This record gives sequence, structure tokens and C-alpha cells, in this order.
Amino acid sequence: MLCHLRRLAQAIPLEQYLGRLLGGGPLLSKRRQQANFIGAGKPTHGPTHVPVLVEPRPELLATADERISLNRLHQLETALHQSKDPKAAVLQERVERLKGVLTWTLRTEYAQRLTKAHEHLRDLDREVALLKARYDEFVRRRQAATHSYAGYGTSITELRTRVHNALQQVNTLMARQGTLIETVAISELESRGDHLEKYQTQARYAVADSYDRATKARAGGGQP
Repeated sequence: MLCHLRRLAQAIPLEQYLGRLLGGGPLLSKRRQQANFIGAGKPTHGPTHVPVLVEPRPELLATADERISLNRLHQLETALHQSKDPKAAVLQERVERLKGVLTWTLRTEYAQRLTKAHEHLRDLDREVALLKARYDEFVRRRQAATHSYAGYGTSITELRTRVHNALQQVNTLMARQGTLIETVAISELESRGDHLEKYQTQARYAVADSYDRATKARAGGGQP
């Protein structure tokens, strides 16, 4: 197909071919007048009001590859204009034909691409509307949750004060209890120490008494 388009570009000028495609010279001239009228931006007054049409912009619907190709052809065209090579004119003519092929493709597929773009925009509008509905529902629920906690500020403050005071009392009681337990433990240990000393003294006396008895027994048994 690309070869066929190139042959068309070589045989017939693009503007003349588009004129035939759009229905001849009068229709093309009428569309040119509408385009010039839109470009001039002059409003129409009077009873015979003609609605202002939007000028087509096929280049805005070009694909990424087509944009790259157009930019490359533009760079080549600029370079050839500045070149002094005798072959520059032939190359420039080829570049013009390739630009014509791309322009012809963009203009002939403009309606189809515009339809797809509108379909995609409608799909996107539906997605955006769905997301907006979800966001609005989230905002409503957040506001309802915020309002549901209204009026509890005073109660929460009072409870916090009571908890703080209770914690201070608990800390004081824990300190007092620790001191009391320490005093009781020391007293008990001292009492047990005294008992151990008494038991130790009694044990010494018992050992000494046993030793004295044993000594007397030995001494009595050894007399003639």
C-alpha cells in the first residue's frame, strides 16, 4: 500500500487528489472558505447564521511512529534546504512525497481516529465518574464518622484527667508498699538472726555440757 501511495504522490499532487476525493472543486473550495472563515475568527450576524465548525487537526491524532517520522522528515527537509549538494533538490522532492503520503494517511483516517478517540474519551469519562462517585461516598462516610464522634471531647478529657490522677495514686501506693515490704522483710530477717544467735548459744552450751559429762564419766570410771 505504501508503494501505491508513493505512486499516487508522484503522479497526482496531494491537493488535487484530495479535491477529487472530497467531491470536486466546488466542495473543496467551500470547505476552504469555511476553514478560512474559522481561522479568521469572525462571528456571523444576521438571520442566516452558519454554525462555526471546528477546524480538523489530523496531526494531533498521529501515532507515535508517525510523529517520529514527521519530525525526522522535517529535520531532513531543514538540512536539505541548507545543503549545497546538487542532489539536494531530488532528495527534497522525495521528502516532500513522503510527507504527502503521511499527510494523506492522517487526513483520510482522521474520521476513524477521531471516532476512536471519542470512544476512548467516553470510556475515560465513565471511569472518572465512577472514581468520583467512590470519592464522594468516601467523603460522606468520613464526615459521618467525624460527626459521630462530636460531643465526646469533654468526656474524653475528664477521663484522661481521672486516669492521670489514678496513675499518680498508684505510683504513690506502689512506693509506699515497696517501703513497707522492705521494712517488714528487714524486721523478719533481724528476728530470724536473733533466733539463730539464741540457737547457736544453746547449741554451744549443750556441746559444753555434753563434753563435761563425758569428762566426768571418764574420770569416775578410772578410779581404783
